[in-house]
Amino acid sequence: MRFFLTIIFCTFFAALSAQNKTGVWYGVIVFEPDGVREVDSEPRIRVDAQAGRIVNVPPIYAGSMSLSKSRTYTKAKLEIVDTANQMMAVLTTFSADQKKLSAYLFYLSATPTEKYNYYAKAVRCLVNETEHTPSLFDLHGNFIFTDTSVVFSGIWESPFGKSRLGKFSFQPSIQSVNVNPELLVQWNDIVKVVPALTDIESWAPSTSNFDTLLTKSFYIDFSIAETGVMDNDTLSVLLDGQVLEENLVLTDKKHDFRVNITTKDYHQLTIRTKSEGSIKGTGYLLSISTKENVYKYNLTQYKYNQSDWFFHKVGSRDRSN
Repeated sequence: MRFFLTIIFCTFFAALSAQNKTGVWYGVIVFEPDGVREVDSEPRIRVDAQAGRIVNVPPIYAGSMSLSKSRTYTKAKLEIVDTANQMMAVLTTFSADQKKLSAYLFYLSATPTEKYNYYAKAVRCLVNETEHTPSLFDLHGNFIFTDTSVVFSGIWESPFGKSRLGKFSFQPSIQSVNVNPELLVQWNDIVKVVPALTDIESWAPSTSNFDTLLTKSFYIDFSIAETGVMDNDTLSVLLDGQVLEENLVLTDKKHDFRVNITTKDYHQLTIRTKSEGSIKGTGYLLSISTKENVYKYNLTQYKYNQSDWFFHKVGSRDRSN
């Protein structure tokens, strides 16, 4: 089990150089409304591995060039779990202002006899906050390993009619994978490569958040949405120790809340996993919107686990520990 956990959660370049692709990859997806044409070119995207962000965006991506005058670039994150060449991936794309996102689930398979050696089949859309994004799309790409870098690049297309939509390019970071355990259980029911999933809590630990957000806002808006399997997971939502919602059943539709804040003191938001559905573990997306920013938290919790946030209005007295 310990050896298996090391494989699953190792995201360092050493593991990638051995061609285990488990990790968090950052890059861009380019939408090409007029399509792309194949050319001979080299990948030129660079990613700051520690910060997990793009350093520069190249004008041409590996293997293709644009035929469009109105192409758009979308920053994206790809979380891959690679076990015995059976791969699952969660792709998260962001709006231009970074305030909205969409997330998709893929199952990857090797296609060594084809031009693109890996095919990522779209399974379903997990979260869709961004307007004008396709509900599903497939990926075709290659992992290019050199002595100094790794790039996963290729094309993405509609699964209906196979019309080509654009290109993508990703490079690995050193961040840890935080995939919803419900998705791993569902995936294992198909590929049957992950042992001892009945003890999933021991190798997929809960997310623990303790954040203090400073704001000039008079109120905070936040929403909660399921990012895993619809299996009747329930949460409790509390503000300053008082219950806002009991037995909140998670769905893919957002549950919206508004918290009024004052200049007198801090306010504490608590989200507690009250019970669980048919699959052990709960995964959800929490979005918190202040006057200054929108914060996104991809959370994993188990029964009786909780996460806390403190809203502190600028000018109010400090919170005592």
